[in-house]
Amino acid sequence: MRRSINCSEMWQKSFTLSSRILQTLICSLHDALPPSLIRTQVDDAPDHTEFLARFGEGREYEGTIGIYRRCVSAARIGIFDAELINGLPKVAHSGAGYDQVDVHTCKAKGIQVSNTPGAVDDATATMALYLIISCLRHFSLGEHFLAQGTWRTPISSGLTHDLTGRTLGILGLVVCNVRCVLSIHVPLREDTVSLVEEKQIRAMKRGSVIVNTARGKVLDEEAVIRALEDGHLGSVGLDVYPNEPHVNPRLLEFPRNVLLPHMGTGTLDTEKKMEMRALMNLRDSLTAGRGEDLVSELRP
Repeated sequence: MRRSINCSEMWQKSFTLSSRILQTLICSLHDALPPSLIRTQVDDAPDHTEFLARFGEGREYEGTIGIYRRCVSAARIGIFDAELINGLPKVAHSGAGYDQVDVHTCKAKGIQVSNTPGAVDDATATMALYLIISCLRHFSLGEHFLAQGTWRTPISSGLTHDLTGRTLGILGLVVCNVRCVLSIHVPLREDTVSLVEEKQIRAMKRGSVIVNTARGKVLDEEAVIRALEDGHLGSVGLDVYPNEPHVNPRLLEFPRNVLLPHMGTGTLDTEKKMEMRALMNLRDSLTAGRGEDLVSELRP
């Protein structure tokens, strides 16, 4: 039986993004084991049930030794939950956040999971900075009213602020008890669900701004909406939501909010870096026994 590497997204898309560099990495996966024992299997399972079934005896993915996974595959086969993981080998996840993979079940099964920290830093920082600037200066709102033909009306300079002199708290690096802007940068785990809740929000100055480019569930959405309603928060800049792609329509009732459809890492350059790092982790797992970016829950 030939051992295989399974890909939850088409290799052709990877080639489009990163051309010869990725092709070289893919070839290096084949070099990790004798040619007679390895092949690359592109996944085209239509759903979670069929994907899992294909790892069974005599099926297409039997003998798989590694999986290269991209977040977009969740729309087709779902997240890597305990049911699915029980039939899987090593997983190289293309993304910094790995909350779509049940790492505790992976640990219990002896399955390695790696992610791609660092690859998304530039794109995420750019997104966070845009959200901060747009929330304070109301640039997104100005674009909206210009398109509506009302010029600057009804934008109020009395509610618009310069960045100069503002205090920025970065959750994930440092937190200021009194701040004008809070930017959230922490992974989603059991202990970070609703990490920013009523108490933390009310400790901020009145009229403050919260920006979230991490994961939607880190921020208590109901507490945010209450603070927007009574004016304690001036606005929020969000690229992530608790139940994507659903967006709570109440957030749309506040015109100074800046809401984007989780596009923080959606650039050719960043996706190239993510794919390269995920494939390098998978290669290193096969050649050295573990990938460089083994997730923290699985490290010795």
